[in-house]
Amino acid sequence: MKKYKIVGLIVIAVVFIAACRSAPKVSSVEGVYSATLPAASSPGRKVTLTLNKDQTAKMESDYMNGKPIIVEAGSWEFAPDKSIIVNLMMQYEGTIREVIVFVKNGDMLNSTQHDQNLYGTEGLKLNKIK
Repeated sequence: MKKYKIVGLIVIAVVFIAACRSAPKVSSVEGVYSATLPAASSPGRKVTLTLNKDQTAKMESDYMNGKPIIVEAGSWEFAPDKSIIVNLMMQYEGTIREVIVFVKNGDMLNSTQHDQNLYGTEGLKLNKIK
């Protein structure tokens, strides 16, 4: 009987270790990412995405035209395939305005799903700056 308990504990430990290794870690993604994109009505658009440890997110879009920066806030989570789903809403609005899905390649986030009206067919390619 004691032998079965020890074997059971070993199996549980192995499963736990495997699960921890396969699950992405928040710390592997948290940080500030940025890119400068073309814009039709201004010299360009600087997009900055902040992914926080508590899984909150903030995206700032500066059209570099002297007008206030557009701020969206929301949350982020890992999808089962380890991609990163970012849900954003206009600051103080309270309803989800857009969902962007990213894959992480080194220090870069590349969008795989995004609003083409906002980010074009190429999407967002954000480099980690912090």
